[in-house]
Formats: sequence, C-alpha cells, structure tokens
Amino acid sequence: MTKINHEQGVLNQVANQSANKVTNQQVGDHQENSNQQFYISIAGTKVTVSEEIYREYSSMGRRARYLEERDVARGVVSYNSMDTDEMLGEDMIPDFDAKSVEEAAFDRIMADKLREALELLTDDERELIEAIFYDQMSEREYSVTSGIPRKTISDRKHRILAKLRKLLG
Repeated sequence: MTKINHEQGVLNQVANQSANKVTNQQVGDHQENSNQQFYISIAGTKVTVSEEIYREYSSMGRRARYLEERDVARGVVSYNSMDTDEMLGEDMIPDFDAKSVEEAAFDRIMADKLREALELLTDDERELIEAIFYDQMSEREYSVTSGIPRKTISDRKHRILAKLRKLLG
C-alpha cells in the first residue's frame, strides 16, 4: 500500500508540472503547423519539449488524476495525506516487530538482575563469562589465551551458567 502511495505521489508531482503546460495551439487541433511548440513547466521554468514528451507528460497527468479519483471512490487513504508539522503519516503505521513497553521493561529488569548476579561471581568466573559471551571468544580461543585446557573451560562455563540460573531464580 505504501508503494502505491509513493507511486501516486510521484505521478501527482508530474501531473502538477504538466498542468502548467502552454502550447501555441490546442493538442486536439489536427492542423499541421511546423511552428507549433510545446512547453512544460519544470521548477517554475518553461522548457520547450518535443510533442512526444509533451504528450507523455499529459498522459502521466491524466493517469495520476485517474488513480487519485479511483482511490477516493474506493475509500483508500494515503498516509501522506495525514502528514502534520510534527509527524509524518508513515510514522503512524504500527511496527509489529517492535517490542512492547512491557517487554522492554522486563528485558531491562532482567539485565539489571544479570549484572547483579555477575557481580556475585568470583573474578575468574566473571573473566570466563565476559570472554565467552561479551568478547565472543570461543572456548578454544580462550583456552589458548588463558593456558587452561578447553575441556576444563567448558566444564567451568556450564557450572558458572548453572550458578547464574540459580542466582536469577
């Protein structure tokens, strides 16, 4: 729906530009006249264009008006029509992927509890957890840097995580 509204916005801009066209003769006039010139208004400036370009701009304007009339008849509302000085109409579209206030508050409380629980660990336990989970080191990498066997690190990690689960309740 937003893509359609965007396309309509582009077509409306083109239609507004083409609405200011001036010709020396009516387009419907079938007289052959080599002096006939076609103009379109771009950013307030009259630009001479070929008949082909003039007709394309005209048809785009008609298409934009048709789409707008069709949307009005069907009750379609453009989010752009709801723009205010403070907010864009698009911002009123609900974000279903966003966390609710309750979820954000719960996550914040759990993060605070986790920080408190990490403070209750010994320095060696906290160092291991920080290296693996915060610094994103693998057990093998931590084994190389600390000089502790990988199996021992794995056992310690499982024991520390069980301790943290118990502390978090």
